[in-house]
Amino acid sequence: MATATATTILPAKSGSLKAPEAPRTFASHAPAKAGRALRRRALYAGLLLAPLALFSSAYSLAVATDTRQPQFSQQFYRGLPKAKAQLGDLAIANALSDPATSAAQQSADLARNLPDRARAMIDAKAMSALIDTPYAAGALRQLAFLERDSERRHTLLSLARQITRRDVGAAAQMAELQFLDGEFAQGLATLDQALVISASLDERIFPLMLRATQNREFAAILREAMAADPVWGERLASHASTNPASAPYFAAIADALPSDSRGLSLDYGAPLVAGLAAEGRASAAFAAYAAYSAGAQDASAFGTRPLAPLDWQLVDRIEVGARLIGTGDKVAEIFAGPRRSGEVAQILLRLPRGQHRIALQLADPRGSGATLHLARICMTDEAAGETSTSAAYIVEGRIALSFAVAEGCTYQSLRLEIEASAEAFSALVESVALEQVAA
Repeated sequence: MATATATTILPAKSGSLKAPEAPRTFASHAPAKAGRALRRRALYAGLLLAPLALFSSAYSLAVATDTRQPQFSQQFYRGLPKAKAQLGDLAIANALSDPATSAAQQSADLARNLPDRARAMIDAKAMSALIDTPYAAGALRQLAFLERDSERRHTLLSLARQITRRDVGAAAQMAELQFLDGEFAQGLATLDQALVISASLDERIFPLMLRATQNREFAAILREAMAADPVWGERLASHASTNPASAPYFAAIADALPSDSRGLSLDYGAPLVAGLAAEGRASAAFAAYAAYSAGAQDASAFGTRPLAPLDWQLVDRIEVGARLIGTGDKVAEIFAGPRRSGEVAQILLRLPRGQHRIALQLADPRGSGATLHLARICMTDEAAGETSTSAAYIVEGRIALSFAVAEGCTYQSLRLEIEASAEAFSALVESVALEQVAA
């Protein structure tokens, strides 16, 4: 078979080429013991991190948009190995997008389950490039992509990476092998090299990387890497802030970033916290809040802190709601038009069991006959639960609304609503206090 032949011949053609040293970006924690324990660990790693095998296909799909029409470059420069390597990448991309491979795409062994015709075409493109030069890293990486034998695949990738460290696909495939062997630190170091070189694989690699944090050993190694504020740390935060499936995994490790990291910008923290809360992932929302907030949660800051809804979120619906007004130290105004009612603010809390009270000090009331309502919704990570309500007429400056937190009410969503009578109403919120009271 062409692939096996290439594997046998290439080391001889490569002369003095040697397998590269292990990456040194991070300390290796790879297991040294052999035998049954190692086999169990490798099996566990394979089951957990099997999606990482899609790195190689992800590279092929990503590179197809960066080839700048290699068919034309080959037409004018027929001996150009780079163009031939790009054609091989396009052949891989086309094969992976073929409906005939859709079933194989569900397998961690995707690259090795390609149809024979696609394999033959990719093999031919790679071998054609190698006829011109044995130092065509892209061709070596493509042969590794097709290789069923893990040792020969490792040899091909080692040669490709010794020729150039800038081949992102070779690094991704090598990381795949290392992860599946349980070499988490070494795999992440290899992956770090790929992510430093290019951002083209971010949206494919990051979800798999974050999902793999379900393995505690890998999570610890990834946290160690993030503590060094890698160049891709901000990109990882950006990805998580816009991808709900990745957000809870990133929230659990976001605090590993150093305090001055750009990845801890509120540009990422605010949508991350809001998105997790909206998805009902309260524990992940609090984990993200701990990483991005400048301090502890403060229910007295009414609409003046940025990480809603774990900070108060004001709701402005033109005819009813709340808004910040003034310049400098702004103050919140609650308002409702005649016979209008609706939510003015909400916050997600994590209070102990018992009786609690929220008190608002209002100033400059305009209008009369309005009522303030409080809805308390019990929440867990699984679902929203029981709801209780209380209400009070706004007849004086201080309004107090009580609510209870029972056993099993892990998180509490508090929602303030205002209801106006026939007369429009507005008032300034001078202060908000939340306190636990005796039963």
